Amino acid sequence: MSNLVFLAVAAVGAVLLGHKRPRALFWLLAGGALLAALVNVAFHSSYHVTFGIMGSLDLLLFVILPGWLLVGVLRKHLHRAWLNIVFAIAAVGIDAHFIEPTWLEESELTIGTELLQQPIKIALVADIQTSDPGPYEREALERVMARKPDLIVFAGDYVQTMPGDERRQEKQDKLRQMILDLDVSAPLGAYAVQGNVDEQDWEAIFAGTKVQPIARTSSITAGPLLLWALSLGDSFNENL
Repeated sequence: MSNLVFLAVAAVGAVLLGHKRPRALFWLLAGGALLAALVNVAFHSSYHVTFGIMGSLDLLLFVILPGWLLVGVLRKHLHRAWLNIVFAIAAVGIDAHFIEPTWLEESELTIGTELLQQPIKIALVADIQTSDPGPYEREALERVMARKPDLIVFAGDYVQTMPGDERRQEKQDKLRQMILDLDVSAPLGAYAVQGNVDEQDWEAIFAGTKVQPIARTSSITAGPLLLWALSLGDSFNENL
């Protein structure tokens, strides 16, 4: 709904730009941004407010702003040099929406200790945060299994949807099926905790798989290791 507010702002702004009224354009932009934020607060809850506002700002930065600049240049109200800014915004937008989201990167960290008699390979899978599981998420899980880890830890944030998404259950089931198809597991176990974008039924994502979801703060013995899994609430407790 907040995006509809910004689309209305964009249309009115284009008219004001055509009439050379930059001050009115500024107040329209500020008022529209405030109204969109209030709409997010009114219709969303908890973390959805943050992501809703981020989505509105995304629309503002990569669609409305360059659109206004382009209209201004075409109507000769702005110097053609402004086209450089339009092109720069477009380049950043393309990278942010079409390149970075599917740029799968792996990082490795080696920790030395005399407490273990042999090396243990741990795969940490964090922030899948998908809006619709597909080939990218499958490749990420395939890479995890290709490394043959001794232990797998899922650190939360699996499927991210907005309130009212009628396909939320379908999306969770798709990710669950991927985990089943790839037989995601490890000799010392595979464990998952809740992230702040996960719904209350997040554990259903791992139902029937070899990944054990842990909702409450508890300790787990995994071979020579003692793991502590924190609940979502405890993960924000700085005193732990």
